[in-house]
Amino acid sequence: MKPVRYGKSDRQRADEQAARNLDPHASARAAMWLFGERYAAQRGGSLDFWDTLGAPEKRMARDCAKEIREARPEPNEYWRQIVR
Repeated sequence: MKPVRYGKSDRQRADEQAARNLDPHASARAAMWLFGERYAAQRGGSLDFWDTLGAPEKRMARDCAKEIREARPEPNEYWRQIVR
């Protein structure tokens, strides 16, 4: 009789982690930019790096991503021509 395996294999966990790192959320992308030197020095992916950040760093990255997402372009002549 074969032993029953519970849980995921190391390979399955590694595949899931690699897939997770391929599509980081906006806050993780902001953190990679804000803390670029630390991100470059670590040996993991984007969300691996996100997991290492403390609460204040994550809050800063979330705030930056939110500000960028909510930013409105300043009206200029080109903008006025399009909006007419």
